[in-house]
Amino acid sequence: MPGGDLARAAAGLTAAAILLGAAAWTDGTRRPSLSPERAAVLWDAALVARNEGRSQEILAPVRRLLASYPRDGRYLELEAMSLGSLGDRRGEAQAWEQYLAWSPAPAEACPRLGRAYERLGNDPAALDAHRRCLALDPQKADLRLNYARALVSAGRNDEAEPIYESVLRDYPDYLDAALFLGRLKLNRGDHAAAAALIEPVIKARPNESDPLLFGALVDLAGGDLARAEARLRLALKDSPRYADLYRVLARVCNARNNAPCARQALAAA
Repeated sequence: MPGGDLARAAAGLTAAAILLGAAAWTDGTRRPSLSPERAAVLWDAALVARNEGRSQEILAPVRRLLASYPRDGRYLELEAMSLGSLGDRRGEAQAWEQYLAWSPAPAEACPRLGRAYERLGNDPAALDAHRRCLALDPQKADLRLNYARALVSAGRNDEAEPIYESVLRDYPDYLDAALFLGRLKLNRGDHAAAAALIEPVIKARPNESDPLLFGALVDLAGGDLARAEARLRLALKDSPRYADLYRVLARVCNARNNAPCARQALAAA
């Protein structure tokens, strides 16, 4: 090949390489450049830091890996989890958004993306995240349940109730669905329906705080104050820092004309 043609061909190859590199950069498929050996070393370092609870030291190797392999679900997940453990709620949510957008298995970001927004205090974003997650797999019970819970948080109970009911029709033994539907019925003032849903959950999970709390609320509404107090005190053994337990206990104590008990409960809330 004449010298001029060779130079033009080389220039063309260089331009093509630049264009391919730019395309890889923008579509998130791959960026230059880590050897497999170097990537393995960085990944091992990130895993050691994770296993030893050193979340801050995970981010540097993981982000270096993501610079070359931005679609690798392992790296995206570990970055999001590390940011969450460090209390960076905004960063955690952004990382799960990247996972949802780029991972070959986007549903693995669910429901963690929505919960990250909940921890951030951004309820509209949480609702939208749970909606998007549900669209990935509309029949998955957990995704339906989380979307319904987000609807309740948004005050859209009429939309949440049929979702809870449909989950229970499909999965009659799904205790969380029964529990949250029972709470919804309780809030509507339908105490009999609430009790019918919540009592079987308490029987199956006799020491867990949420079923006991909801059961105590049913008891309080029905006037069984002794059982309500007993349930709340049992729940506090499971979750001694659960503020709602103390608040409801104060209500029960007031209903029993036990002012010292109510003051003590409110002080602990």
